[in-house]
Amino acid sequence: MPNLKHVFTRAGVPALLAVLVACAEHPAPAPTAATTTTAATPSSAGPFFRLEAIDAKVYRALTREQDLHLASCAQERACDQAHFSRALLALFENQRTAAKHFQDVITGAPKSRLAGVSADWLRLLQSPPAEKDSQDHLARATQSLILELLNREQAAKEELNAREKKLEELASQLETLKLIDQEMYEKAHRILIG
Repeated sequence: MPNLKHVFTRAGVPALLAVLVACAEHPAPAPTAATTTTAATPSSAGPFFRLEAIDAKVYRALTREQDLHLASCAQERACDQAHFSRALLALFENQRTAAKHFQDVITGAPKSRLAGVSADWLRLLQSPPAEKDSQDHLARATQSLILELLNREQAAKEELNAREKKLEELASQLETLKLIDQEMYEKAHRILIG
């Protein structure tokens, strides 16, 4: 499996972490089918991916940020996103921690798209499958993550377009108010002079 893991790290760990965490931070529409899986204990407590020492500072900062988000997500009821981000980060730290957070995603939002991706990662983290099976699991997890990224990018574009449209509407309303204000000023000035 090391050959497939190298594919993930070619672009550099900071870039990968940023993409993975960004993927988890933008909500995606919920799928129609439910996803369930049973909790599984990974075969190793060690990291799934190796982290270069130079990237450790970025990793620790992202981990602290996600831990803070997890502490506050219960009030927002959006913990699946936070658990998913934390699980992805834990892949560089501890497989059991990653599995716990992936399982929390499934438990908290079993019908969400993130539950499906989390289930793929949980299957991959379970007892070491044969090399061929391991590559199949990693390929499915990678495909799910790529699809999730694409869906989130589309959702972000749609949200950006909606915001731009709202800004245009507000700018138009502001311009109308300025014209009304100018007319009121001119009428008041005519009354005072006249």
